[in-house]
Amino acid sequence: MASASFTHGMDPELRAEIEKIARFEDRSASYVANLAIRGFVDERQATRDLVREGLRQVAEGAPSIRPEEMRDWLLADVDRPFPEGWKAPLSAPMRLEYLRSSQPGLRWVRAYYRRHPQLDIRRAAASLRTAETVLSEHPAAGRRFEDFEAVRDT
Repeated sequence: MASASFTHGMDPELRAEIEKIARFEDRSASYVANLAIRGFVDERQATRDLVREGLRQVAEGAPSIRPEEMRDWLLADVDRPFPEGWKAPLSAPMRLEYLRSSQPGLRWVRAYYRRHPQLDIRRAAASLRTAETVLSEHPAAGRRFEDFEAVRDT
């Protein structure tokens, strides 16, 4: 694959970590930095794809799940079925709800917090509730997510 030069400033601590990883991996620092940047770009592309899919589902009137139901499921001590969701009327005012397509990611989050109880899922759920409240009360809060006018990134 052809490569192009890209010059940018970097924190000295980050550079040292990249060089350390490169030594352990017997690779160049440029290779390691390229992998990190590729991972970031791939993650953003995946997020864009998920946002497009979510917007498509909303436009088609897909069932959604109320935030309080989602938090209850997330915090449940026992494995219980993922919330079913409901169909809101198209004329409903702005609301913040979860699509059923968020299930794989939310199952991963719940499993991760269960494997790492020191991270305190209750505190994470409280932060999630705060973000939901801010977005519900101030729909334009946060930065616009890339070129999606109606999507905010907090």
